[in-house]
Amino acid sequence: SAVQSAPVMVGNSSAWRDVTTLIRRAAPSEAAVLLLGESGTGKELAAAAVHQASRVRNGPFVAVDCSGLPETLFESELFGYEKGAFTGAHSRKIGLVEAANSGTLFLDEVGDIPLSLQVKLLRLLETGHFRRVGGVEPIRSQFRLVSATHRPLERMVAEDRFRQDLYYRLNTFPIMLPALRERLEDIPPLAEAILQRLPVAKGLHLHADALDLLRCYDYPGNIRELRNILERAALLADDVWILPEHLPANLQRLPEQKLSLANAESARQSSVPGVEEIIPLAELEEQYLRWARGSHGGDRRSLAQRLGVSERTLYRKLDALRSNNEHAVDS
Repeated sequence: SAVQSAPVMVGNSSAWRDVTTLIRRAAPSEAAVLLLGESGTGKELAAAAVHQASRVRNGPFVAVDCSGLPETLFESELFGYEKGAFTGAHSRKIGLVEAANSGTLFLDEVGDIPLSLQVKLLRLLETGHFRRVGGVEPIRSQFRLVSATHRPLERMVAEDRFRQDLYYRLNTFPIMLPALRERLEDIPPLAEAILQRLPVAKGLHLHADALDLLRCYDYPGNIRELRNILERAALLADDVWILPEHLPANLQRLPEQKLSLANAESARQSSVPGVEEIIPLAELEEQYLRWARGSHGGDRRSLAQRLGVSERTLYRKLDALRSNNEHAVDS
């Protein structure tokens, strides 16, 4: 379908500004763009932004979910088929590649394309031509190519699970989309934008306490998870405010968990190594002196310098330590 208006790229963080800068650089060219990043980071939105800023912005934007197409249907969905090509093909069907002519073809989760079918896609990208299933005549389709994946394509190439020649065709201009945990400062504008688009959230606002909790979470599901959290909260809200109690229980427990971790870290940093309770200062000095003597690899002069005392003082303390040891043995 054609993109009617420019997609909203929400975010003010430096990580997100870097993404939008790269999109503006790549979009006016004809270079193939490869969007990389975890699932739910907004790759389809970024692909639509590339399309809208490109020379084919007035053409169709056709998205293909490569992970959702079974291998048996992949070729017919991508290239279409002629009437009678197989049982059930009662009429000609236009494929997604043909539908993207004069526009943008977005191959989402391109890393999921079966190895056996990758050569057909490579041939299309190299020649600009394809044949419908059951067809004879080659058909030309001119489109802007944008691909996306959360899979490590470079490693898949090394493991012979993805064609190297296809990888280089797709990877002309890679753009890495940051995970949401890497741009938590974008939570406020993102949450506001999501609420404005949710029918169930009409007239609702995010309370400051709820927003503070949202800022503390790591979001393994990224923006998609944030949207689910807000949609659920909107359904639970009775007033105009989304409150902390409307958020999932694991988010409500975050302050306690973080406080517990902070207290544990504070206790760790404030403790003395090897000492679990308050002891006399002289005893502590003896323990430390034994440790320093055993750990130091140099002579006594350098040890005295490290301890910040004179050699004479160090000799006196070591003699006292030796005397205490002998007394302990005799007793």
